[in-house]
Amino acid sequence: MICSSVAGGPAAAAAQAPCAGAQKIATDEASRRQAVATILCLVNARRRSAGVPIVRTQARLAGVAQRQSSDMVRHKYVGHVDSAGRNLRTRIARSGYLRRYSGEVIQWGTGAQRTPAALMSKIMASPRHRAKVLNTVFRDVGPGLALAAPVAGKPNGATLTLTFGRRR
Repeated sequence: MICSSVAGGPAAAAAQAPCAGAQKIATDEASRRQAVATILCLVNARRRSAGVPIVRTQARLAGVAQRQSSDMVRHKYVGHVDSAGRNLRTRIARSGYLRRYSGEVIQWGTGAQRTPAALMSKIMASPRHRAKVLNTVFRDVGPGLALAAPVAGKPNGATLTLTFGRRR
């Protein structure tokens, strides 16, 4: 997958096209997996453009993120505490990652706002989320994408959780 350097801000959506599938809406498991790969490309394009080392996808973190996205959709909420009352540090503890070196970004969208490019643009437009995406402490990321909205009455949605971490 080819990634280019991308500047931050809303105008960056057009520049994100070099990440294959950035404008495609995921509708099934195969396209969901492609969207996750595209999101990783977009994250690393943003990190490269900021002069920050890229992050690697890590299966344990991806499991934490996917469970959070799915839980939010299933129980119709948006937040960093899951439906059982576990915060990120508790959820990540069993993954082998250092709890103090963890972070999480959540974003969701419906209709045309559920493409990888749109979700990443919304993330990067938030100073707090942008800071997590570009944090040099993080070495690994787990992307989790559920193909539904985390709120009732919003059809055709996507819910993204990016769980970042560092082992040592």
